[in-house]
Amino acid sequence: METKRFRHVDQMSEDFLTGLEQTLILSLRRVDLMNALRIATTCFFREAQHFDEMLDIKLAERFEAKVKAYLGLFEMSSQKIRSILFPEETTLPR
Repeated sequence: METKRFRHVDQMSEDFLTGLEQTLILSLRRVDLMNALRIATTCFFREAQHFDEMLDIKLAERFEAKVKAYLGLFEMSSQKIRSILFPEETTLPR
């Protein structure tokens, strides 16, 4: 798709548009922010793989796993920090 001069942007596939819609943030809750970020990352690397094929390089393939691992670590550490700062939110009601 040629988008340099906004050509063909109205011809995006239904699959692509559905993926983009899922990147919209539903709320400012941490879970919704992380879901949107995770889906946006997936969409980004799906498109980057197309450029990799055109340019005959493998940058997207190399970086996708690292970025997704980083997001996972970020999510785990933010949950751990939150449980330390706000322990009353992580305890189950009796």
